[in-house]
Amino acid sequence: TFAVSRFGRLFPAFWASCAVTFGVVSVMGLAMREVPLRDALWNLTMIPVRLGVGRIDGVYWTLEVELTFYVVIFACVAMGLGRWSLAPIAAVVVYTLTGRDHLWGFETHWFALFLIGMTLYDMRRGDRWWHGVLLTLGLGCVAFRHLYREVTDAPHAGWPYLLAVGAFAAVIAFCSRVRIRPLELPPLIFLGTISYALYLVHQNIGYIVIREAEARGLSPLAAIGVAATVAIGIATIITFAIERPANRAVRGLLKRPSRKAPAATARVTESATER
Repeated sequence: TFAVSRFGRLFPAFWASCAVTFGVVSVMGLAMREVPLRDALWNLTMIPVRLGVGRIDGVYWTLEVELTFYVVIFACVAMGLGRWSLAPIAAVVVYTLTGRDHLWGFETHWFALFLIGMTLYDMRRGDRWWHGVLLTLGLGCVAFRHLYREVTDAPHAGWPYLLAVGAFAAVIAFCSRVRIRPLELPPLIFLGTISYALYLVHQNIGYIVIREAEARGLSPLAAIGVAATVAIGIATIITFAIERPANRAVRGLLKRPSRKAPAATARVTESATER
């Protein structure tokens, strides 16, 4: 159930974004960011670099990190850990403090951020003493890596990065506890709805739109505004024409109990799908 629900959430919109980005870049051209069709097809796995090919869009690197995280969570679910999945994530973070960035072939560099996010989410059920321990561990790991250890793949290493992580954690903690009505404005809710697709299509297509807009005499700020408008338009189409229908289809599939499955199993499946 977990694996299928994650597949339905991530891949349909990702495949559509890959197709649109590859098509636009192939037609319009974008120096140093074009990939051949064969490499584009390998990108559909979401792990192209592991397969030795380039990415259709540079921002897709985070998706491979996310898949690594989901593999760990899948293992936790399979072992029946449930809420206690925080413990294995914390163990991975402790492992990274030894100077190692990979565990069994999976990248562990960013697990401190996952730990912070999971802990903040778990705190919505009520504060526990160990929440403070886990937040300290996560922020401490970020500080250790970016202040006392050279990090070659983090261009914003140092105090600015650490302060940014701490500030965002504080903002998320505050927003999860206090109802802030300005954040409930329809435009912001809409942007939150399309955020995944917007993330997937904004970079390379945005570069092309900015380049073409400036070539026609627009100022840099105006070109950025046009690029943002185009990216939001494409993301809206992908979200409501592909992502949401795919999610509904997957939820419907998971909520449909097998004829041989007992009623209790069906209820557990439905509960997990809703979560």
